[in-house]
Amino acid sequence: MNSKPKMRNNLIFVISICFLFFFVACKKGTVNSIAPAEIANNPYLYKSIDTTRTNIVILGASTAAGKGASPLKYSWARLLQDKLHVLAPKDSLINLAYPGYSTYNVIPTGTIIPTTPSGLSTFIKRPLSDTNRNVNAALKKRPFLVIISLPSNDIAEGYSDAETLNNYKLIINKLKAAKVEYFITSNQPRNLSLNERKRLKLFSTLLLKTFPDHVIDYLDKLGTTTWLYKTYYDSGDGIHPNNKGHEVIYNAFINYAPFKKAFKF
Repeated sequence: MNSKPKMRNNLIFVISICFLFFFVACKKGTVNSIAPAEIANNPYLYKSIDTTRTNIVILGASTAAGKGASPLKYSWARLLQDKLHVLAPKDSLINLAYPGYSTYNVIPTGTIIPTTPSGLSTFIKRPLSDTNRNVNAALKKRPFLVIISLPSNDIAEGYSDAETLNNYKLIINKLKAAKVEYFITSNQPRNLSLNERKRLKLFSTLLLKTFPDHVIDYLDKLGTTTWLYKTYYDSGDGIHPNNKGHEVIYNAFINYAPFKKAFKF
């Protein structure tokens, strides 16, 4: 006579157990899933997930490529690479610098180059951006930091300060849009005319004013009061620093407070 109530109670118990398992499973799925909105709104969570951006990229010209240093291991880029390997072993330094390059060679891909840049009375042909070594190429390396070192070629080629500064802004805006940190090196001494050497100093000052806390300045350390190389830093061509000169540039990096902060040392 009591078999039906007993069966009903057993059925209720089984249903309750099934419901409990279903509820726990759903709860687990909710806890372990992270919505994209949660990542976007939580910078600390995003930082812990995005572990692929560990590269440092150099955009530059011959000095950044190592010209003047002998052997190459004494170049500022290689010295910096060795230093960063100790500070951040998981990071890689990728050097895209190429001799003779100016800001035009590394501006964003697709930038329309004006035929009559402001500040010039005569036309000088401008080079096209190198898609293998420009800021777009740097961003393809998924960097967290980009170093731009173009210390004299724009002036040597006859480009105006206005157009060169505009090119820097194009490059920096591209990096900012990608949320990539950056540092720029100042100009460096060169055996140009006196007026052009004065521009080396004036433009370095302009960079410092335009991009505060982002410019590694070493022009006066390498140069005389007329912005030629001090003899003990000259590689012999009046354009590139020797080993001691490269060491000055390297030390300017590692002693620059914002740079030290970026690497926490």
